[in-house]
Amino acid sequence: MTEDSANQTTLGSDIFVSYASQDAGVANSVVENLERQGLRCWLAPRDVKPGTEYADAIVAAINEAKAIVLVLSGSAVASSHVGREIERAASKHKQIVAFRIDTAPLSRALEYFLSNSQWIDVSALGMPAALAKLNEAVGSAATNAADPLVRAKPMDRAGGRAKLIAAAALVVGVGVAVALAVHFWPSHHGGTQAPASAAISDKSIAVLPFADMSEKHDQEYFGDGMAEEILDLWSCPVSVDSLSS
Repeated sequence: MTEDSANQTTLGSDIFVSYASQDAGVANSVVENLERQGLRCWLAPRDVKPGTEYADAIVAAINEAKAIVLVLSGSAVASSHVGREIERAASKHKQIVAFRIDTAPLSRALEYFLSNSQWIDVSALGMPAALAKLNEAVGSAATNAADPLVRAKPMDRAGGRAKLIAAAALVVGVGVAVALAVHFWPSHHGGTQAPASAAISDKSIAVLPFADMSEKHDQEYFGDGMAEEILDLWSCPVSVDSLSS
């Protein structure tokens, strides 16, 4: 085993290349092309350390890779080894780029695992253009996987939107409940109201202050804005009560 292969085994690789043995020539060309771009590739049997269990080495390489390149052909579709590698990669949520070199129909399993994958059709583009497109696809995948901020930003935004929507729904729900309670209370408790409440019109609404129940307790302004919005929507004389703790 060469020193470069040993370093790849220790540090992990950018790209795991999955292929059927009949397509070894294409797989070697793909690896040579990617490594000229500075991407570290893992290719069996080249990078299987002597004395290591073959299956263990493949699983470890898939786990450590940032993206998977599948040399997709009729031979790959028929290979149980390729099927297991793609299944493993999909279970680890790895980006898979299918480098399709013929038009053989896919098995149902590969259709399932490759449904969200990027495809590069060699027969349509030609080998040079297909390799250039592959460089771009896997280079982007390796960069995004290496930068945790790139992966975290979309999730942070989604989490922030979910929290904001939940807070808005809570505030609106509380406001509607208070409005209904104030509106219908006199009809069910005709003579039991306190004298101070009798002066309030039956078309008025009392909006209680909303408690800031956000995680960081920094959304008080949002509750105040919702209270004002509810008052504006009613467009009638209102009184704003506050509750002492």
